[in-house]
Amino acid sequence: MRINRKKNTVTGILTGIISTIISLFIPFIIRTMFIRILGIEYLGLNSLFSSILQVLNLAELGVGSALVFTMYKPIADDDHEKICALMGLYRKYYFIIGSIVLSLGLIVTPFLNRLISGSVPSDINIYILYLMYLFSSVLSYWFMAYRNSLFQAHQRTDIQNLVAIIVNCCSYTVQIISLLLFKNYYLYLFIVIAFQLMHNLVIALLSKKVYPQYSPKGTLKRSEVIEINRKVASLFTAKLATVVHRSFDTIVVSSFLGLRILAIYQNYYYVISAASTLMLILFTSMQAGVGNYIITNSSEEKCDLLYKVNFATMLLLNVFCCCLVNLYQPFMNIWVGKENMLDFSFVILFTISFAVDIIIRPLIMFKDAGGMWKEDRLRPLAAASFNLILNLSTVRFAGLYGIIGSTIISFTLIALPWLILNINKYQFNINISKYFYTLCAHIGVIFFSCLISWLICDNITIGNGVTELIVKFMISVFVGGFCFELIFFSCADNKYYILLIKEIMRKNHGSN
Repeated sequence: MRINRKKNTVTGILTGIISTIISLFIPFIIRTMFIRILGIEYLGLNSLFSSILQVLNLAELGVGSALVFTMYKPIADDDHEKICALMGLYRKYYFIIGSIVLSLGLIVTPFLNRLISGSVPSDINIYILYLMYLFSSVLSYWFMAYRNSLFQAHQRTDIQNLVAIIVNCCSYTVQIISLLLFKNYYLYLFIVIAFQLMHNLVIALLSKKVYPQYSPKGTLKRSEVIEINRKVASLFTAKLATVVHRSFDTIVVSSFLGLRILAIYQNYYYVISAASTLMLILFTSMQAGVGNYIITNSSEEKCDLLYKVNFATMLLLNVFCCCLVNLYQPFMNIWVGKENMLDFSFVILFTISFAVDIIIRPLIMFKDAGGMWKEDRLRPLAAASFNLILNLSTVRFAGLYGIIGSTIISFTLIALPWLILNINKYQFNINISKYFYTLCAHIGVIFFSCLISWLICDNITIGNGVTELIVKFMISVFVGGFCFELIFFSCADNKYYILLIKEIMRKNHGSN
Protein backbone atom coordinates (compact mmCIF):
# COMPACT_ATOMS: atom_id res chain seq x y z
CA MET A 1 0.00 0.00 0.00
CA ARG A 2 1.35 3.42 -0.97
CA ILE A 3 1.24 5.94 1.87
CA ASN A 4 1.67 9.68 1.37
CA ARG A 5 4.10 10.01 4.29
CA LYS A 6 4.89 13.70 3.89
CA LYS A 7 1.25 14.78 3.71
CA ASN A 8 0.20 12.45 6.55
CA THR A 9 3.09 13.62 8.74
CA VAL A 10 2.26 17.31 8.23
CA THR A 11 -1.47 16.86 8.88
CA GLY A 12 -0.69 14.62 11.84
CA ILE A 13 1.55 17.29 13.38
CA LEU A 14 -0.95 20.11 12.77
CA THR A 15 -3.93 18.22 14.19
CA GLY A 16 -1.71 16.95 17.00
CA ILE A 17 -0.78 20.51 17.98
CA ILE A 18 -4.45 21.56 18.01
CA SER A 19 -5.41 18.46 20.01
CA THR A 20 -2.55 19.09 22.46
CA ILE A 21 -3.53 22.71 23.01
CA ILE A 22 -7.14 21.71 23.68
CA SER A 23 -6.10 18.89 26.02
CA LEU A 24 -3.88 21.30 27.97
CA PHE A 25 -5.98 24.43 28.35
CA ILE A 26 -9.56 23.19 28.74
CA PRO A 27 -8.61 20.70 31.51
CA PHE A 28 -6.84 23.67 33.13
CA ILE A 29 -10.21 25.44 33.25
CA ILE A 30 -11.83 22.30 34.68
CA ARG A 31 -9.10 22.01 37.36
CA THR A 32 -9.81 25.61 38.32
CA MET A 33 -13.53 24.85 38.61
CA PHE A 34 -12.77 21.79 40.75
CA ILE A 35 -10.89 23.98 43.21
CA ARG A 36 -13.47 26.79 43.26
CA ILE A 37 -16.69 24.69 43.19
CA LEU A 38 -15.94 21.31 44.78
CA GLY A 39 -12.75 21.95 46.76
CA ILE A 40 -9.10 21.09 46.39
CA GLU A 41 -9.48 17.65 48.05
CA TYR A 42 -11.63 16.47 45.12
CA LEU A 43 -8.79 17.40 42.78
CA GLY A 44 -6.45 15.32 44.93
CA LEU A 45 -8.79 12.31 44.69
CA ASN A 46 -8.97 12.73 40.93
CA SER A 47 -5.16 12.68 40.67
CA LEU A 48 -4.81 9.71 43.02
CA PHE A 49 -7.26 7.45 41.19
CA SER A 50 -5.79 8.35 37.81
CA SER A 51 -2.32 7.47 39.09
CA ILE A 52 -3.43 4.14 40.57
CA LEU A 53 -4.92 3.16 37.21
CA GLN A 54 -1.74 4.22 35.40
CA VAL A 55 0.15 1.76 37.59
CA LEU A 56 -2.42 -0.99 36.97
CA ASN A 57 -2.21 -0.26 33.24
CA LEU A 58 1.48 -1.22 33.26
CA ALA A 59 0.30 -4.45 31.66
CA GLU A 60 -0.41 -2.50 28.46
CA LEU A 61 2.94 -0.71 28.17
CA GLY A 62 4.60 -1.80 24.95
CA VAL A 63 1.64 -3.64 23.42
CA GLY A 64 0.30 -0.70 21.42
CA SER A 65 3.74 0.31 20.13
CA ALA A 66 4.62 -3.27 19.21
CA LEU A 67 1.32 -3.67 17.38
CA VAL A 68 1.94 -0.59 15.24
CA PHE A 69 5.58 -1.55 14.59
CA THR A 70 4.71 -5.07 13.39
CA MET A 71 2.06 -3.73 10.99
CA TYR A 72 4.44 -1.54 8.97
CA LYS A 73 5.81 -4.29 6.71
CA PRO A 74 2.53 -6.14 5.95
CA ILE A 75 0.89 -2.78 5.15
CA ALA A 76 3.72 -1.94 2.74
CA ASP A 77 3.35 -5.42 1.17
CA ASP A 78 -0.47 -5.26 1.05
CA ASP A 79 -0.51 -8.48 3.08
CA HIS A 80 -4.13 -8.28 4.26
CA GLU A 81 -4.08 -11.78 5.70
CA LYS A 82 -1.13 -10.93 7.97
CA ILE A 83 -2.72 -7.69 9.14
CA CYS A 84 -5.97 -9.49 10.01
CA ALA A 85 -4.02 -12.11 11.95
CA LEU A 86 -2.18 -9.38 13.86
CA MET A 87 -5.47 -7.72 14.73
CA GLY A 88 -6.80 -11.04 16.02
CA LEU A 89 -3.72 -11.50 18.19
CA TYR A 90 -3.90 -8.01 19.64
CA ARG A 91 -7.63 -8.22 20.27
CA LYS A 92 -6.81 -11.24 22.43
CA TYR A 93 -3.95 -9.35 24.10
CA TYR A 94 -6.15 -6.38 24.96
CA PHE A 95 -8.86 -8.63 26.40
CA ILE A 96 -6.23 -10.29 28.61
CA ILE A 97 -4.83 -6.90 29.63
CA GLY A 98 -8.30 -5.63 30.52
CA SER A 99 -8.89 -8.76 32.63
CA ILE A 100 -5.54 -8.33 34.41
CA VAL A 101 -6.28 -4.66 35.15
CA LEU A 102 -9.73 -5.61 36.49
CA SER A 103 -8.33 -8.36 38.72
CA LEU A 104 -5.49 -6.23 40.12
CA GLY A 105 -7.85 -3.30 40.56
CA LEU A 106 -10.26 -5.37 42.62
CA ILE A 107 -7.38 -6.70 44.73
CA VAL A 108 -6.28 -3.11 45.48
CA THR A 109 -9.82 -2.01 46.47
CA PRO A 110 -9.78 -3.16 50.16
CA PHE A 111 -6.50 -1.29 50.73
CA LEU A 112 -7.65 1.96 49.13
CA ASN A 113 -8.04 3.86 52.40
CA ARG A 114 -4.36 3.19 53.22
CA LEU A 115 -3.32 5.16 50.14
CA ILE A 116 -4.90 8.33 51.54
CA SER A 117 -3.44 10.18 54.52
CA GLY A 118 -5.93 12.24 56.49
CA SER A 119 -9.60 12.83 55.69
CA VAL A 120 -11.63 12.71 52.48
CA PRO A 121 -14.73 14.77 51.58
CA SER A 122 -17.65 13.61 53.74
CA ASP A 123 -20.10 13.21 50.84
CA ILE A 124 -17.78 10.89 48.87
CA ASN A 125 -17.50 7.11 48.90
CA ILE A 126 -13.95 6.48 47.69
CA TYR A 127 -14.72 2.84 46.81
CA ILE A 128 -17.59 3.71 44.46
CA LEU A 129 -15.49 6.40 42.76
CA TYR A 130 -12.51 4.09 42.41
CA LEU A 131 -14.62 1.30 40.89
CA MET A 132 -16.06 3.78 38.39
CA TYR A 133 -12.52 4.70 37.35
CA LEU A 134 -11.52 1.03 37.23
CA PHE A 135 -14.38 -0.16 35.03
CA SER A 136 -13.85 2.81 32.73
CA SER A 137 -10.25 1.70 32.18
CA VAL A 138 -11.19 -1.96 31.70
CA LEU A 139 -13.93 -1.18 29.18
CA SER A 140 -11.49 0.91 27.15
CA TYR A 141 -9.42 -2.27 26.62
CA TRP A 142 -12.35 -4.56 25.95
CA PHE A 143 -14.18 -2.11 23.71
CA MET A 144 -12.39 -2.20 20.30
CA ALA A 145 -9.13 -0.61 21.56
CA TYR A 146 -7.05 -2.72 19.16
CA ARG A 147 -8.55 -0.94 16.13
CA ASN A 148 -6.75 2.30 17.06
CA SER A 149 -3.56 0.76 15.71
CA LEU A 150 -4.83 0.76 12.12
CA PHE A 151 -4.77 4.55 11.90
CA GLN A 152 -1.35 4.79 13.56
CA ALA A 153 0.23 2.13 11.34
CA HIS A 154 -1.14 3.84 8.21
CA GLN A 155 0.16 7.22 9.46
CA ARG A 156 -3.40 8.54 9.72
CA THR A 157 -3.06 9.96 13.22
CA ASP A 158 -4.79 13.05 11.81
CA ILE A 159 -8.06 11.07 11.87
CA GLN A 160 -7.45 10.04 15.48
CA ASN A 161 -6.58 13.62 16.41
CA LEU A 162 -9.71 15.02 14.74
CA VAL A 163 -11.91 12.52 16.57
CA ALA A 164 -10.15 13.42 19.84
CA ILE A 165 -10.64 17.15 19.18
CA ILE A 166 -14.38 16.79 18.51
CA VAL A 167 -15.16 14.29 21.27
CA ASN A 168 -13.00 16.07 23.86
CA CYS A 169 -14.57 19.46 23.10
CA CYS A 170 -18.04 17.96 23.58
CA SER A 171 -16.93 16.15 26.73
CA TYR A 172 -15.29 19.23 28.26
CA THR A 173 -18.36 21.35 27.49
CA VAL A 174 -20.72 18.89 29.22
CA GLN A 175 -18.29 18.52 32.16
CA ILE A 176 -18.18 22.28 32.70
CA ILE A 177 -21.98 22.60 32.48
CA SER A 178 -22.48 19.72 34.95
CA LEU A 179 -20.03 21.24 37.45
CA LEU A 180 -21.70 24.65 37.22
CA LEU A 181 -25.29 23.37 37.47
CA PHE A 182 -25.12 20.27 39.67
CA LYS A 183 -21.76 20.45 41.55
CA ASN A 184 -21.79 16.65 41.73
CA TYR A 185 -18.55 14.68 41.41
CA TYR A 186 -20.31 11.39 40.62
CA LEU A 187 -22.14 12.96 37.69
CA TYR A 188 -18.90 14.56 36.48
CA LEU A 189 -17.13 11.20 36.51
CA PHE A 190 -20.01 9.45 34.74
CA ILE A 191 -19.79 12.04 31.94
CA VAL A 192 -16.03 11.46 31.61
CA ILE A 193 -16.54 7.69 31.32
CA ALA A 194 -19.41 8.00 28.83
CA PHE A 195 -17.38 10.18 26.47
CA GLN A 196 -14.36 7.87 26.75
CA LEU A 197 -16.54 4.99 25.56
CA MET A 198 -17.98 7.21 22.82
CA HIS A 199 -14.45 8.05 21.64
CA ASN A 200 -13.54 4.35 21.36
CA LEU A 201 -16.80 3.59 19.53
CA VAL A 202 -16.27 6.39 16.98
CA ILE A 203 -12.68 5.25 16.30
CA ALA A 204 -13.84 1.66 15.85
CA LEU A 205 -16.63 2.62 13.43
CA LEU A 206 -14.32 4.90 11.43
CA SER A 207 -11.62 2.23 11.18
CA LYS A 208 -14.20 -0.21 9.79
CA LYS A 209 -15.32 2.38 7.26
CA VAL A 210 -11.82 3.48 6.17
CA TYR A 211 -10.31 -0.03 6.25
CA PRO A 212 -13.20 -2.45 5.61
CA GLN A 213 -10.77 -5.08 4.31
CA TYR A 214 -9.36 -5.69 7.80
CA SER A 215 -11.02 -7.80 10.49
CA PRO A 216 -9.52 -9.77 13.40
CA LYS A 217 -9.17 -13.30 12.01
CA GLY A 218 -6.48 -15.86 11.24
CA THR A 219 -3.39 -16.94 13.17
CA LEU A 220 0.32 -16.12 13.14
CA LYS A 221 3.28 -18.47 13.20
CA ARG A 222 4.58 -19.33 16.63
CA SER A 223 7.95 -17.73 15.83
CA GLU A 224 6.21 -14.46 14.91
CA VAL A 225 4.24 -14.43 18.18
CA ILE A 226 7.45 -15.04 20.16
CA GLU A 227 9.17 -12.14 18.38
CA ILE A 228 6.22 -9.84 19.11
CA ASN A 229 6.31 -10.86 22.78
CA ARG A 230 10.01 -9.97 22.89
CA LYS A 231 9.30 -6.51 21.48
CA VAL A 232 6.54 -6.00 24.06
CA ALA A 233 8.87 -7.01 26.89
CA SER A 234 11.59 -4.62 25.72
CA LEU A 235 9.16 -1.72 25.27
CA PHE A 236 7.63 -2.43 28.68
CA THR A 237 10.83 -1.62 30.56
CA ALA A 238 11.56 1.29 28.21
CA LYS A 239 8.28 3.00 29.20
CA LEU A 240 8.17 1.93 32.84
CA ALA A 241 10.16 4.91 34.12
CA THR A 242 7.56 7.40 32.87
CA VAL A 243 4.74 5.63 34.71
CA VAL A 244 6.74 5.30 37.93
CA HIS A 245 7.74 8.97 37.80
CA ARG A 246 4.18 10.22 37.21
CA SER A 247 2.14 7.71 39.18
CA PHE A 248 4.13 6.42 42.13
CA ASP A 249 5.10 9.96 43.13
CA THR A 250 1.40 10.82 43.32
CA ILE A 251 0.52 7.68 45.31
CA VAL A 252 3.39 8.25 47.78
CA VAL A 253 2.36 11.90 48.32
CA SER A 254 -1.27 10.85 48.95
CA SER A 255 -0.27 8.04 51.32
CA PHE A 256 2.08 10.13 53.47
CA LEU A 257 1.06 13.77 53.03
CA GLY A 258 -2.69 13.75 52.25
CA LEU A 259 -5.06 14.84 49.48
CA ARG A 260 -4.67 18.59 49.98
CA ILE A 261 -0.88 18.51 49.63
CA LEU A 262 -1.29 16.13 46.69
CA ALA A 263 -3.63 18.55 44.90
CA ILE A 264 -1.26 21.48 45.47
CA TYR A 265 1.68 19.37 44.26
CA GLN A 266 -0.28 18.29 41.18
CA ASN A 267 -1.17 21.90 40.35
CA TYR A 268 2.52 22.78 40.25
CA TYR A 269 3.33 19.60 38.36
CA TYR A 270 0.57 20.40 35.85
CA VAL A 271 2.49 23.52 34.80
CA ILE A 272 5.77 21.72 34.04
CA SER A 273 3.80 18.88 32.45
CA ALA A 274 2.21 21.40 30.07
CA ALA A 275 5.64 22.88 29.30
CA SER A 276 7.04 19.38 28.66
CA THR A 277 4.14 18.57 26.34
CA LEU A 278 4.84 21.68 24.27
CA MET A 279 8.53 20.76 24.06
CA LEU A 280 7.73 17.16 23.11
CA ILE A 281 5.92 18.31 19.96
CA LEU A 282 9.40 19.17 18.63
CA PHE A 283 10.78 15.68 19.29
CA THR A 284 7.67 13.88 18.02
CA SER A 285 7.78 15.75 14.72
CA MET A 286 11.52 15.06 14.31
CA GLN A 287 11.66 11.37 15.25
CA ALA A 288 10.77 9.86 11.86
CA GLY A 289 13.38 12.03 10.11
CA VAL A 290 15.99 11.13 12.73
CA GLY A 291 15.23 7.44 12.22
CA ASN A 292 15.87 7.76 8.50
CA TYR A 293 19.06 9.77 9.13
CA ILE A 294 20.40 7.10 11.49
CA ILE A 295 19.99 4.42 8.81
CA THR A 296 21.53 6.35 5.92
CA ASN A 297 24.44 8.29 7.49
CA SER A 298 27.82 7.67 9.10
CA SER A 299 28.58 7.63 12.82
CA GLU A 300 30.22 11.08 12.65
CA GLU A 301 27.20 12.58 10.87
CA LYS A 302 24.79 11.05 13.39
CA CYS A 303 26.83 12.45 16.26
CA ASP A 304 26.86 15.86 14.58
CA LEU A 305 23.05 15.73 14.27
CA LEU A 306 22.76 14.89 17.98
CA TYR A 307 24.77 18.02 18.86
CA LYS A 308 22.59 20.16 16.60
CA VAL A 309 19.38 18.79 18.15
CA ASN A 310 20.85 19.29 21.63
CA PHE A 311 21.72 22.91 20.85
CA ALA A 312 18.18 23.75 19.71
CA THR A 313 16.77 21.90 22.73
CA MET A 314 18.98 23.81 25.16
CA LEU A 315 18.11 27.17 23.60
CA LEU A 316 14.38 26.47 24.06
CA LEU A 317 15.01 24.99 27.50
CA ASN A 318 16.83 28.16 28.54
CA VAL A 319 13.80 30.28 27.65
CA PHE A 320 11.38 27.84 29.32
CA CYS A 321 13.43 27.72 32.55
CA CYS A 322 13.61 31.54 32.76
CA CYS A 323 9.84 31.67 32.34
CA LEU A 324 9.24 29.03 35.01
CA VAL A 325 11.49 30.73 37.57
CA ASN A 326 9.82 34.12 37.08
CA LEU A 327 6.22 33.24 36.22
CA TYR A 328 5.47 30.19 38.39
CA GLN A 329 4.50 32.02 41.59
CA PRO A 330 2.67 35.00 40.00
CA PHE A 331 0.68 32.54 37.86
CA MET A 332 -0.16 30.26 40.79
CA ASN A 333 -1.22 33.29 42.85
CA ILE A 334 -3.70 34.31 40.14
CA TRP A 335 -4.85 30.73 39.54
CA VAL A 336 -5.25 29.12 42.99
CA GLY A 337 -4.49 31.87 45.50
CA LYS A 338 -1.75 32.21 48.12
CA GLU A 339 -3.35 29.64 50.44
CA ASN A 340 -2.73 26.90 47.83
CA MET A 341 0.87 27.88 46.94
CA LEU A 342 4.21 26.31 47.82
CA ASP A 343 7.41 28.08 48.84
CA PHE A 344 9.66 29.56 46.11
CA SER A 345 12.24 26.85 46.85
CA PHE A 346 9.83 24.37 45.24
CA VAL A 347 9.78 26.51 42.10
CA ILE A 348 13.55 25.95 41.84
CA LEU A 349 13.12 22.20 42.33
CA PHE A 350 10.28 21.91 39.80
CA THR A 351 12.32 23.90 37.27
CA ILE A 352 15.34 21.62 37.76
CA SER A 353 13.08 18.57 37.45
CA PHE A 354 11.67 19.94 34.19
CA ALA A 355 15.20 20.68 32.92
CA VAL A 356 16.61 17.19 33.57
CA ASP A 357 13.56 15.65 31.89
CA ILE A 358 14.07 17.76 28.74
CA ILE A 359 17.88 17.34 28.67
CA ILE A 360 17.48 13.58 28.24
CA ARG A 361 14.79 13.86 25.54
CA PRO A 362 17.11 14.18 22.49
CA LEU A 363 18.89 11.01 23.59
CA ILE A 364 15.58 9.18 24.07
CA MET A 365 14.49 10.32 20.60
CA PHE A 366 17.68 8.89 19.04
CA LYS A 367 17.22 5.68 21.01
CA ASP A 368 13.60 5.22 19.89
CA ALA A 369 14.34 6.26 16.30
CA GLY A 370 17.06 3.61 16.18
CA GLY A 371 14.84 0.91 17.73
CA MET A 372 17.26 0.48 20.65
CA TRP A 373 14.62 -0.85 23.06
CA LYS A 374 16.12 -4.21 23.95
CA GLU A 375 19.62 -2.82 24.54
CA ASP A 376 18.26 -0.06 26.79
CA ARG A 377 15.67 -2.10 28.67
CA LEU A 378 17.47 -2.26 32.03
CA ARG A 379 18.25 1.47 32.33
CA PRO A 380 14.70 2.82 32.83
CA LEU A 381 13.92 -0.05 35.19
CA ALA A 382 16.96 0.77 37.36
CA ALA A 383 16.20 4.51 37.34
CA ALA A 384 12.53 3.93 38.20
CA SER A 385 13.37 1.55 41.05
CA PHE A 386 15.96 3.95 42.47
CA ASN A 387 13.47 6.81 42.26
CA LEU A 388 10.80 4.83 44.12
CA ILE A 389 13.23 3.73 46.85
CA LEU A 390 14.36 7.34 47.36
CA ASN A 391 10.72 8.50 47.46
CA LEU A 392 9.83 6.09 50.25
CA SER A 393 13.07 6.81 52.12
CA THR A 394 12.86 10.60 52.09
CA VAL A 395 9.14 11.48 52.15
CA ARG A 396 8.83 10.93 55.91
CA PHE A 397 11.43 13.54 56.87
CA ALA A 398 11.70 15.71 53.74
CA GLY A 399 8.10 15.70 52.46
CA LEU A 400 7.69 17.11 48.94
CA TYR A 401 11.38 18.04 48.85
CA GLY A 402 12.16 14.33 48.98
CA ILE A 403 9.66 13.47 46.23
CA ILE A 404 10.94 16.04 43.72
CA GLY A 405 14.57 15.60 44.74
CA SER A 406 14.36 11.84 44.20
CA THR A 407 13.30 12.37 40.59
CA ILE A 408 16.16 14.80 39.96
CA ILE A 409 18.75 12.48 41.52
CA SER A 410 17.56 9.34 39.69
CA PHE A 411 17.61 11.14 36.32
CA THR A 412 20.99 12.77 36.93
CA LEU A 413 22.89 9.83 38.41
CA ILE A 414 21.34 6.90 36.51
CA ALA A 415 19.05 7.67 33.57
CA LEU A 416 21.17 10.28 31.74
CA PRO A 417 24.72 8.85 31.99
CA TRP A 418 23.55 5.28 31.37
CA LEU A 419 21.65 6.29 28.22
CA ILE A 420 24.69 8.17 26.88
CA LEU A 421 26.81 5.05 27.38
CA ASN A 422 24.20 2.84 25.68
CA ILE A 423 23.92 5.08 22.61
CA ASN A 424 27.71 5.25 22.43
CA LYS A 425 27.89 1.45 22.58
CA TYR A 426 24.98 0.37 20.38
CA GLN A 427 24.30 3.24 17.92
CA PHE A 428 27.25 5.53 17.21
CA ASN A 429 30.43 6.74 18.85
CA ILE A 430 30.10 9.75 21.13
CA ASN A 431 33.05 11.63 22.56
CA ILE A 432 31.65 11.30 26.07
CA SER A 433 33.96 13.85 27.71
CA LYS A 434 33.13 16.41 24.99
CA TYR A 435 29.41 15.67 25.33
CA PHE A 436 29.44 16.23 29.10
CA TYR A 437 31.57 19.36 28.71
CA THR A 438 29.06 20.80 26.22
CA LEU A 439 26.17 19.78 28.45
CA CYS A 440 27.73 21.46 31.49
CA ALA A 441 28.38 24.63 29.45
CA HIS A 442 24.71 24.74 28.39
CA ILE A 443 23.54 24.13 31.97
CA GLY A 444 25.82 26.89 33.23
CA VAL A 445 24.30 29.37 30.78
CA ILE A 446 20.78 28.29 31.79
CA PHE A 447 21.64 28.93 35.46
CA PHE A 448 23.19 32.32 34.60
CA SER A 449 20.18 33.35 32.46
CA CYS A 450 17.67 32.32 35.14
CA LEU A 451 19.60 34.27 37.77
CA ILE A 452 19.82 37.44 35.65
CA SER A 453 16.16 37.31 34.62
CA TRP A 454 15.08 36.64 38.23
CA LEU A 455 17.10 39.60 39.56
CA ILE A 456 15.32 41.82 37.04
CA CYS A 457 11.81 40.40 37.49
CA ASP A 458 11.99 40.22 41.29
CA ASN A 459 12.11 44.02 41.43
CA ILE A 460 9.04 44.43 39.22
CA THR A 461 5.75 44.89 41.06
CA ILE A 462 2.69 45.95 39.11
CA GLY A 463 -0.76 46.23 40.69
CA ASN A 464 -2.50 44.21 38.00
CA GLY A 465 -1.40 40.57 38.31
CA VAL A 466 -2.03 39.75 34.64
CA THR A 467 -0.03 42.78 33.49
CA GLU A 468 2.84 41.78 35.78
CA LEU A 469 2.72 38.28 34.35
CA ILE A 470 2.93 39.58 30.76
CA VAL A 471 5.84 41.93 31.54
CA LYS A 472 7.81 39.21 33.33
CA PHE A 473 7.11 36.80 30.46
CA MET A 474 8.54 39.23 27.92
CA ILE A 475 11.64 39.84 30.07
CA SER A 476 12.16 36.10 30.63
CA VAL A 477 11.92 35.25 26.93
CA PHE A 478 14.26 38.11 25.95
CA VAL A 479 16.90 37.40 28.62
CA GLY A 480 16.76 33.64 28.03
CA GLY A 481 17.21 33.93 24.28
CA PHE A 482 19.70 36.85 24.41
CA CYS A 483 22.05 35.27 26.98
CA PHE A 484 22.19 31.94 25.14
CA GLU A 485 22.81 33.57 21.76
CA LEU A 486 25.36 36.00 23.19
CA ILE A 487 27.50 33.26 24.74
CA PHE A 488 27.17 30.70 21.94
CA PHE A 489 27.03 33.12 19.00
CA SER A 490 30.26 31.82 17.43
CA CYS A 491 29.41 28.16 18.11
CA ALA A 492 29.26 25.97 14.98
CA ASP A 493 25.78 24.68 15.86
CA ASN A 494 24.47 28.23 16.27
CA LYS A 495 25.97 29.25 12.92
CA TYR A 496 24.24 26.26 11.33
CA TYR A 497 20.81 27.44 12.51
CA ILE A 498 21.52 31.05 11.51
CA LEU A 499 22.39 29.92 7.98
CA LEU A 500 19.32 27.66 7.93
CA ILE A 501 17.01 30.52 8.92
CA LYS A 502 18.61 32.80 6.32
CA GLU A 503 18.12 30.12 3.64
CA ILE A 504 14.46 29.66 4.56
CA MET A 505 13.91 33.44 4.50
CA ARG A 506 15.69 33.73 1.15
CA LYS A 507 13.51 31.01 -0.38
CA ASN A 508 10.32 32.57 0.99
CA HIS A 509 11.39 35.98 -0.29
CA GLY A 510 12.22 34.50 -3.70
CA SER A 511 8.85 32.77 -3.96
CA ASN A 512 7.10 36.06 -3.25
